Amino acid sequence: MEAERIQMIRNWLVLTIMCALCLGGCHKSDKTAVKSIDGQNIGLQQLRGKWVFVNYWATWCQGCLNDIAALKKFAAQNGNSVVVLGVNYDQLANPELKAAATRWSITYPVLVKDPQRLWGLPDVDLVPTTFVINPQGKVVKTILGTETTASFNRTLSDLEATYKIG
Repeated sequence: MEAERIQMIRNWLVLTIMCALCLGGCHKSDKTAVKSIDGQNIGLQQLRGKWVFVNYWATWCQGCLNDIAALKKFAAQNGNSVVVLGVNYDQLANPELKAAATRWSITYPVLVKDPQRLWGLPDVDLVPTTFVINPQGKVVKTILGTETTASFNRTLSDLEATYKIG
């Protein structure tokens, strides 16, 4: 009888410890997270509070190469308040995507999968296309065609004035 009691207590302890371990490993995950080519999970929840510029590009698009150069400078100039993300329009597989990002010297995160559905982005019919998401997580502007660093900065300034918090 004592042996059964000890076994029951052991089973209860094991079950309690396993439950605690399982619950301790639970955390609120961002269901909008998409992986970058570097393995980062990037989701809208973690981007809150920043302006997000999501740029769709293709390897065959010369205007996209110009946009990428402008966005690299733009991201460097506005690092604390802006996040720039790249999305390959042709949905290249990760090895080819990494190679293209390296060849084009893309310094900001490039997403492995298109976040359009998860993030509620409009359809992309031409490249380059850049969507601007405000710090509250809403798409507030669509930029079609090639831009310059100065024009991206003007867009940011205009949107900051329009969507001033407070």
